[in-house]
Amino acid sequence: MRWYVTATDEAGRVTRLPAFVDPENAPEYLGTVIDDPSLTNPLPVLHRFLEDPGSANSSAGTRHPVL
Repeated sequence: MRWYVTATDEAGRVTRLPAFVDPENAPEYLGTVIDDPSLTNPLPVLHRFLEDPGSANSSAGTRHPVL
């Protein structure tokens, strides 16, 4: 699950969490993994949330959310 929170004060100023002030170097969302009871495999499950999975194993890399 991914989310962000915005709040507006009485003067109309908006605040966002996470701030996402730099699209190249800041998380756009907060997030967590929710348990899926339909997964019955006894092996551990690793969840990876990547912007560009094809670049994950390259020297350029890719972005990921802060969990």
